[in-house]
Amino acid sequence: MNKQNFLYQTLVSDLMQQIKNGTYKIGEKLPSIRALHKKLGVSISTVYKTYIELESMGVVEARPKSGYFVKPGPLLNPPAIVKTLPVIREINFSSIVIAVLKDLNNPDMIQLGSSTTSHELLPVKQLTRITRAVNAQKMKSLISYSMADGNPGMKRQLARLFMGTMGNTARHDIIITSGCMEAVTISLMALAEKNDTILIESPAHFGFLKLLKELGLNIVEAPVDPITGIDLNQFEKIVKSEKITACLVMSNFQNPTGALMPEGNKKEFVKTAAEYNVPVIEDNILSELYYGKTRPSSLKKYDIWDNVISCSSFSKTIAPGLRIGWLAAPEKYRKKILSIKSGISISSSNLNQYIITEFLKSGAYDRFMRTLRNKLRKQIFKVAQAVKKYFPEETRVSMPEGGSLLWIQLPCDVNGIELYKTARKKQISIIPGQVCSGSGKFKNYIRLGCGSLFDKNMEQGIKTLGKSMGI
Repeated sequence: MNKQNFLYQTLVSDLMQQIKNGTYKIGEKLPSIRALHKKLGVSISTVYKTYIELESMGVVEARPKSGYFVKPGPLLNPPAIVKTLPVIREINFSSIVIAVLKDLNNPDMIQLGSSTTSHELLPVKQLTRITRAVNAQKMKSLISYSMADGNPGMKRQLARLFMGTMGNTARHDIIITSGCMEAVTISLMALAEKNDTILIESPAHFGFLKLLKELGLNIVEAPVDPITGIDLNQFEKIVKSEKITACLVMSNFQNPTGALMPEGNKKEFVKTAAEYNVPVIEDNILSELYYGKTRPSSLKKYDIWDNVISCSSFSKTIAPGLRIGWLAAPEKYRKKILSIKSGISISSSNLNQYIITEFLKSGAYDRFMRTLRNKLRKQIFKVAQAVKKYFPEETRVSMPEGGSLLWIQLPCDVNGIELYKTARKKQISIIPGQVCSGSGKFKNYIRLGCGSLFDKNMEQGIKTLGKSMGI
């Protein structure tokens, strides 16, 4: 990426943040191209390209002979916080969850529910070149089992990638897994036994709820603010009053809300969990998809008590089908985790680890990720803009600072399950909010995924959803 492109993308991020935090309000005029050129010392073409980008995203509008203005568009009020009673309960799922999962893998449906990044946005050419360069001699070693804890070269590259965001995590702290979900599963199995209680966020990733159900674990839910993440006061009340075996959370671009926990909140959360001797399992899979200048820190960065297991993968960034994930765990947990990993799957794919390792070593990863983040940021604003256009006026939408998900609060009289059923008949996939709660909350919420290229089909799908609500 050349210097001009870097400056323009940085300026896009800065102006977006200023619009979101109210520095520039809807309808207000933005600085002129020449004013920003003089103030920031960047070229006129860089400023012009920035405004064209913001205009294409539906955030600003050009008015003839007047300049650029903040446009009433996707910058909506965030969904409300739904308070949750801290009651320990079993997870009860209806058949709707199985249908939702099936829909997410149906290529004939308009995918508005999936959190998967489209293959059109992934580094297919780069991975193809790496694969083609593998000769017969090299292939002989790659089709053998890897070490149970992972390929040393893979772990070395990950440790470098984590630098500055995961504390003192070193390569010997890392265990390679077959995707992030296996990392979370193994961590839960190492910490908990059947009928133990796990604290989860509310709403939560519905895949976690299904996993916890399969493991025979009970849950207690802590409410999530769609902007700042888990409610720290409620979290402390629960771990103080209940016997909690572990907690499972996402601090960066939480699924489904997109919430980003502020760095101060992360530090306080980790401290509170340690004080009450509650181990933390963190799903950090979306942290690389940040829209700002720097990657947000993992909870692991603040773990001076050796109490956090951080899990992630390349499923949302490089290649979901390669199934390469990892976890970084304190020494006191690693032996048991590795024993479980060895018993479940022996090891992760040696060939797939090699492909990703070579991609990371090539230096192409950073360049690719800057492009991917920029594309996803455009996607999420285009989808939000379409929601604003076609959904009821009372609709409230999260505007995350990273990831690829929109958490949407619909009018009170709209039932997410019924909307899902209607959409399904019209070959449209969405996630109803109820499946993101073990207590049946979020009846008038849905989650939309923005990982696919925004096109006429996607816009038509959103328009159809709006019409299904009487719009």
